[in-house]
Amino acid sequence: ASAEPQLVGWRVEGAGLHAVHACGCGLGDQGAAFLAAALPLCPELKELHLSSNSIGDEGAGALAAVMQSHPGLRSLALDGNRIGDAAALRLTRALSQMERKDLVCNARDNPITRFDSASLANLGIAAATARSISRRGVTLRHLLKLWLDFAASRDIDLETASTREVVRRLVKPYLENKKTSFSGFFHAPRPTVHVVHAWDGKFRDLVAAVAAHATGIHTPSFDSSHVMYREMPEVFDKCYFVDAFCVDQNVSAPIGDQYCQTDKFDLVIDLLRRAGGEVLLVMDREYLTLTRLWCLYEAHIALRDGMRLHVSFGEMRPFPRKRRGAKVAEAKITTDQDRALISGDLSANDGGFEGFDERVTRPLEEQMRAKYLAVFPEVPSLQSELEWLEAQDHAREDLLAAMRAGEMVELGLCIGVAEELRLEKEV
Repeated sequence: ASAEPQLVGWRVEGAGLHAVHACGCGLGDQGAAFLAAALPLCPELKELHLSSNSIGDEGAGALAAVMQSHPGLRSLALDGNRIGDAAALRLTRALSQMERKDLVCNARDNPITRFDSASLANLGIAAATARSISRRGVTLRHLLKLWLDFAASRDIDLETASTREVVRRLVKPYLENKKTSFSGFFHAPRPTVHVVHAWDGKFRDLVAAVAAHATGIHTPSFDSSHVMYREMPEVFDKCYFVDAFCVDQNVSAPIGDQYCQTDKFDLVIDLLRRAGGEVLLVMDREYLTLTRLWCLYEAHIALRDGMRLHVSFGEMRPFPRKRRGAKVAEAKITTDQDRALISGDLSANDGGFEGFDERVTRPLEEQMRAKYLAVFPEVPSLQSELEWLEAQDHAREDLLAAMRAGEMVELGLCIGVAEELRLEKEV
C-alpha cells in the first residue's frame, strides 16, 4: 500500500509529535519526500527513524533540503537504505551549514563509498570538520610575514623551493605536537577566497599570485613596508583559504574518516560559496595547475556551482605549448585514494570524467590565455622577456617534435634556432 494515506494523517496531527519510528515500512523515495514536506509542520519533532525503507538519493535529498532549517530535530536515522554518495554529500552539506551540533544523522549500511563506517554513524561529525576548516584563513599580511620568516631560515632556498618542500621542511616540523594548523596562530577572519594551487609549483609563485589578487598589481612587492601598500592598507586584511596553512599537516586520518581534513575541500568550497566567496586559481610559471587532478576538480566545483573564479599569475610566463590540450585522464595526483575519491564524486554527481575536459579543462585554458593577454600590455618592462620565453618554448617543442619524428632536415633547422635562442643544452 502507498505510504501517502498514513502520512496525510500524520501531517494533520503532527504538531505534537516528538518521535517517529517508521523503520522497515517500505516508504521508499516517495514516502521520504512526504515526510520531508511534513517536517516544517512538526516543530517539536526530535527523532525521525527511517531505517530499512529502501530510501534512495531522491528521498534522502528531500530530507536534506529541509532538515537544516528544522528547529528541534536531533536524530535522523537513515541506516540500511539505498542512499549513495550524491545524497550523502547533500546530507553532509546541509549539516555543515547548521550551527547546531546536536543533530545525529546515521547513514550506515548504505552503498556509500565517500565516507567510512565510523563517519556514516554520524555524518554530523564530518560536517563539523568541514565547517571548522572552512573558517580558517591566512591574510595577505600573514602570508608576507611567513615569507619573511621562511626566507630567514637556512634550511631551504625559498626562491626555488616548491610549496610541497616548504610544508615538508618548515611547516610540518613546526606544527609537530601542536595539534593545529598554521592558521591557528593567526586569529584571522573567515576566508573569502579559496586558493587552488599545485603543491609542486614554486612557493614564491603562490605568494606572488595571492598578493597580485589582493592588490590588483601584477608584480607586487613581498615587503609589507613597501610604498605600494601605503596607498592600500586594507589589502593586508584580505583573507584566503590556503590548504598548506589551513589544514593541520600532521593529522594522519585516512580518506573517508570523519576527522580527515584533506578530503573535504569540496565541502569547504560549498560553504565559502554560500557566504559569497570566490575561488582563486594560482598559475605558477610551469602552469602545473592544469596537470593536477585536485586542482582541476576544485576548479570544476567552482564552475559547476557558478562561483566567481579568478586566475592570478605567480611569475608571469607565456602559456607553454606542452600544456595545450591538457587532459584530465593524464592529470597527476598524490595517492590512489584521492583519485578514487574524486572519481567517485564525479561519477555520483556529474557523469564521471566523460566530457570533463570540454566542461572544465578547455574553459580554464581559455580563461588563462585571456588573462595573460589582458595583463601583457600592462607590464611593458616584461614584454621583451616574455616574447623571448615564448620563442624559446616554440623552439623547444619544435625540436622535440622533430626528434620524435626523425625528420633530420627539420631537426637541423630546429637545432639552429635552439642555439640562437640559447635553449638549455639538455633539450
